[in-house]
Amino acid sequence: MSGKRDRALLQRFIAGDDSAFAELYDAYWERLFLCAVRILDNEDDAEDAVQDTFVSCWKYRKSIEHVENIQSYLLAIVRNNAVKIIRRNIETRHYLSSIKSFFDELAGASDEAFMAKGLEQFFESEIEKLPTKMREIFLLSRKEELSHKQIAERLGISNETVKKQIYNSLKTLREKLNKDQYSALILLVMIKFYCL
Repeated sequence: MSGKRDRALLQRFIAGDDSAFAELYDAYWERLFLCAVRILDNEDDAEDAVQDTFVSCWKYRKSIEHVENIQSYLLAIVRNNAVKIIRRNIETRHYLSSIKSFFDELAGASDEAFMAKGLEQFFESEIEKLPTKMREIFLLSRKEELSHKQIAERLGISNETVKKQIYNSLKTLREKLNKDQYSALILLVMIKFYCL
């Protein structure tokens, strides 16, 4: 795309022209996707990063009037979105695996096993209080150890929905832990040994 054509397209896009959005999407989707794949090494996550990029651009289109190079602008956003996805994935996977490791490691020790059992019972109780769909997705991830894609296929929902539900589950559980003094004490043990 030429600079002049880009500028005209951008002006139409800022004005809320749906066809301009479609043109922008068609013109840059592949470049953004390839950039995201290089960073994430996962096509599903890369698609999410690109989708979030276009959604964000459309939502805040009034604020990009002074953008000189739309391609550079879009690439910067998709890179930022990719980094956010990496952080979210690390946080989710580390948290789930750390909980499992914590219980496994303490299974043979009396006092520690007792404390771990108390925390496990706390988790089980709080998991039961999660909304039905959120609980189902969380348990498929935690107990059956299914990937986001496998859960999405089994339940007939999007990959992004699975990720958001798991993220929200973990957020809810953390908030409950912070409010419970006994569980917070156990959490300190987890922090000490597993750097949560």
